[in-house]
Amino acid sequence: MKKIAVLALFLALISFNAMAQGDLRFGVQASPSFSWLDSDDKFVNSNGTNLGMRLGVFGEYYFQENYAFTTGIGFAFGQGGTLKYDEAGSYWTETEDLPVAIDTIQGGANLKHRIQYVEIPIGLKLRTREFGHIRGFAEPFLALSFKSKALGDLSAPATTATADAPARLAIAETDLNIKKEINALGLSWGFGIGGEYSVSTATAIIAGIYYQRIFTDVTDDNGFIIRDDTARGVEENDIKAIGNSMTIKIGVRF
Repeated sequence: MKKIAVLALFLALISFNAMAQGDLRFGVQASPSFSWLDSDDKFVNSNGTNLGMRLGVFGEYYFQENYAFTTGIGFAFGQGGTLKYDEAGSYWTETEDLPVAIDTIQGGANLKHRIQYVEIPIGLKLRTREFGHIRGFAEPFLALSFKSKALGDLSAPATTATADAPARLAIAETDLNIKKEINALGLSWGFGIGGEYSVSTATAIIAGIYYQRIFTDVTDDNGFIIRDDTARGVEENDIKAIGNSMTIKIGVRF
């Protein structure tokens, strides 16, 4: 985690240094977020939202009064969400905390992901003229995310015995280390709108609503799904988990 944080900080400092010749302003944010996962497989569906937090610093380089390039560095805590697997299979096969006895998980299982990222966004901020002490703004952006930590909870209902499968007990495992199940890097796009309230000529309070979507695969699929009774070993490494989040940005710019 320390190596990732140092690399992310180095990249952010390079961006800030490139801006240093113009009207550069800095700020800090502490922003609650709500995140969830989608899948491109119709039998793997979103089934829960995470409450998380984004903390960090940001910089704004104004090349004109109402137009600025933006960047920063921050931590995104508690990102991810819950995916429900309607079919039985072998999931989280790289997770060492998972009991050895759980080789195949019954259908209806819920896998909750809680991921921590180091994020570096790059965007363009478009502001309105000032009305009193207030300005509105819009901010499209791209972001690079480095995985630093990932925990997971797994739950699955009990099943009754059938002619094709034995009965299975309910599963409830929490705080599993699923770092190996999550891809190291993520790329996302996003868009935010909000307002600024000028406290003084140098200080402003910023509030806005931001949507962000990780369009690269969040998970690193290593297991398989049992599609039918005769094809137990069908590989499903192409299932794509897509991350989404809504963030209520609360910050102060100096």
